[in-house]
Amino acid sequence: MPALHDGTEVSSYSEAWRHECEARWILKLGSLDERRAWLQSLEKRRGKAHVEQLKTTMRNLWAQHRAAVTTR
Repeated sequence: MPALHDGTEVSSYSEAWRHECEARWILKLGSLDERRAWLQSLEKRRGKAHVEQLKTTMRNLWAQHRAAVTTR
């Protein structure tokens, strides 16, 4: 069973897992401009609230990554 960035175990078929995978995928895009363009097009399709949730998840994932890197 996969775990989210906060340690919560979820089904790999859950909306929470899909959401986190999408956030991780966007973070892996090549540049900030690409991420911004993707989020802008996503906002047109899914709405501002959805994109704001993604941005929050992305910030949490980035902060967790930065914390792990600085403690090494």
